[in-house]
Amino acid sequence: MLTEFRKQPPQHELPKKKRGGTETDSACIPPDPTHPSGILAIQVHNIIGLERHIVTGSKGSSEIRRGEAQTTQEEEEGQNLPSAYVSIILDYQTIYRTRIKPMTSKPFYNAGTERFVRDWTKTKLFIVVRDSRLREEDPILGVVDLTLQDVLTEGSQVSHFYPIRGGVGYGKIRISLLFRSIDAKLHKAIQGADIGSIEIVSRNVMSASITDPEVQRADIIKFATPLIRKDAIRAPDGTGWTPVHNTKGSTGFRLGVRHRHSAPCILYFRRDSKIRRDKTLAVAVFWLKDLPDDEVVHLTLPVFRPDNVQRFVQNCGVGDGARVGSVEIEVRFHRGLGHSHRRAAVQEKDFRDVIEATSCVEYIRGEGALPASDNEASASDDDDGKASARPSSRGSFGTIGELKGKLGRKREETKELHKMERGAMQWKGARTLAWMGEGIKEKGREMRGALKMEPRRPGVETEVA
Repeated sequence: MLTEFRKQPPQHELPKKKRGGTETDSACIPPDPTHPSGILAIQVHNIIGLERHIVTGSKGSSEIRRGEAQTTQEEEEGQNLPSAYVSIILDYQTIYRTRIKPMTSKPFYNAGTERFVRDWTKTKLFIVVRDSRLREEDPILGVVDLTLQDVLTEGSQVSHFYPIRGGVGYGKIRISLLFRSIDAKLHKAIQGADIGSIEIVSRNVMSASITDPEVQRADIIKFATPLIRKDAIRAPDGTGWTPVHNTKGSTGFRLGVRHRHSAPCILYFRRDSKIRRDKTLAVAVFWLKDLPDDEVVHLTLPVFRPDNVQRFVQNCGVGDGARVGSVEIEVRFHRGLGHSHRRAAVQEKDFRDVIEATSCVEYIRGEGALPASDNEASASDDDDGKASARPSSRGSFGTIGELKGKLGRKREETKELHKMERGAMQWKGARTLAWMGEGIKEKGREMRGALKMEPRRPGVETEVA
């Protein structure tokens, strides 16, 4: 019995794989575009040659201050070296953050995460390296901009060193990506991006069979998303409402949105009364989750006149309310960031980091700052459409508009200069004062946010210490 037992192979041993087979390593095959959904694994290994630019004093030559030359003997540790950590931004959402590696030019992380990707052919990935500083805002040392469709051309797995650019430092970071498709074909609307802008393509919002005469005579339709509001004013002939756009020659306007698959666009029918302009006569709702990306969709929306507007909107357009007709509009959803997303950045620090990283990427590409994908000429046009609701005054005060444009461009140039720690921000004292001011603003935002009824969102995944 003992002899027979010894002859049996151990149960934990696996059979050896036969060599010379015809099996192909799936990692060497590019992903199949017909199966765009899958799991993306991101691994951050290490950074080499990490340093920050010298912006003050006369230490070193101009080439060294610009990062164009390095000393032959590189320091691995020192007080002048950055304390770097890495943030991973997937489709304009911060999903992961590593631990801090203090004062080293060769930080080693070997950390990563996995995420479900709806469509790998349109997915963008930012790897952001920041410098953790005491009593300062953490500046961006550099960014790596990756598009999966361009990276995964020769296989489903890649591992390379990428230079970090667009910040106050320089170096090379090693990143590994692995994409595994799933055998599932999602609906085209579900494959859409979670962050983008909804465009009202229609020149006129046409009313169809509205039976209530008061609703038919509504002066304004206010389009509202959780981020921004815009107005459509009543046409002179009374057949509909005209969206007030901010760009000359544009057919409509755009409204930024986050969490698109759980966000509606609400149409409030209001009368333009000096006494009670906020009087809502009727409401119509459509959900952005039902719209595919970059396609013009014709919608016929039922219009309701509820007894309690707030409760009707909170219940997603279900409940009490008499239907008084419908309106017809054409809309299109665009993926990506626009100027109206700055509102969300004001309230949420993680999203401010996304906006800052996007600005660095656009600076690297030479396209300026944040792309104007919302058809907005200035930040003042975001204030519930008040600036754009008076198109007749725009021509009379053209010089004022030009002056505002110049001042806005000057502010953007100053912000870009400060991000690179140039100008006043090259001094430690100025950066500390800016950090103190931002801390006071953040406390105010937290107090205001504690009183709002908003759903709780998942936080950023961090590396386990």
